[in-house]
Amino acid sequence: MKKILFTILLIISFSTYSQTNPFVKSAKLRQSNDSILQYRDFEEFNNDTLEYLEYNFVKRSPDLYAGMTVREFIDMLPFPIVRISVSDISWIAYSNGDYPAAALSIVYEPNKNPIDNKWAKLFIEIGLDTPVTRKEGWGLKERIGEYIKDKIVIYAIIDSWRLEHYRKLIANRKELEEAQKAAEAEDDRP
Repeated sequence: MKKILFTILLIISFSTYSQTNPFVKSAKLRQSNDSILQYRDFEEFNNDTLEYLEYNFVKRSPDLYAGMTVREFIDMLPFPIVRISVSDISWIAYSNGDYPAAALSIVYEPNKNPIDNKWAKLFIEIGLDTPVTRKEGWGLKERIGEYIKDKIVIYAIIDSWRLEHYRKLIANRKELEEAQKAAEAEDDRP
């Protein structure tokens, strides 16, 4: 009886997790579109970074980048990576503390922006074929990009909620900047 209850609880837990986990949700959404969504170049989006990222890393399946080295993946991107870090950002959690994923930051503000007093971060998460151990991750810090460049990518993704959050943050900043300029112009009037 205990085994049956445990099994039922396990099934309920997993089904609840897969319904609420954004990675699982977006992966299911992608499955129906994978056959028609080909990689598109940055120029096809009129150099709109957010549209490029949404199409290539939210709408497309994350495993379409599997097999590339980290260096090849970075070279494919049309913009610079400003920061590379390894962490447990992934939905995959290793109990031993190893880092199964790397974050390739496109935008990374280490200090709060004076306009809205918020940080802005936007990164592509890539899964690595062999995880970086906690010791390696902490020991390498700023040289981590060089260390992982020959590792194999097993997936690449941007969470849609992160992209939408960044999109709203930028829109809010523009509104605040315009309001500040209008206030300054008003102050300058005789």
